[in-house]
Amino acid sequence: MTIDFTKVITAEARERERRQEAQDQAQAEARALLTETDWMVIRAAECGTPLPEAIRDARAGARAVLSDE
Repeated sequence: MTIDFTKVITAEARERERRQEAQDQAQAEARALLTETDWMVIRAAECGTPLPEAIRDARAGARAVLSDE
């Protein structure tokens, strides 16, 4: 029996994969937050209804996550 060492995954490769998956998840969550709150931004622009500070801060954080793409 022979072992195909070309298929071996190193600890470093696993860690890179784990970090990439975490980054992908964070970016997906950021996109979802922006999509879910876009109507509030439109309402603020069209009607002058203030955007809650918590939403404004969350959207800024989401954009920061996405700017790291």
